[in-house]
Amino acid sequence: MALLRARTDAIGELAQDTVYVKRIIRETRRGAYSINRGEWAAESSVIAIGLPILLGH
Repeated sequence: MALLRARTDAIGELAQDTVYVKRIIRETRRGAYSINRGEWAAESSVIAIGLPILLGH
């Protein structure tokens, strides 16, 4: 987060928005996965899904 917050662009602004960051963390924990639908301004063409890989479960 420190690296993102240090940016001087729109991504840095989003990373500094505590309400936004807490909402994303809350949604990720609730769903056990995260989706980036291009919210990050300059990287809007990137769409990603992240989920944990569990071994032995």
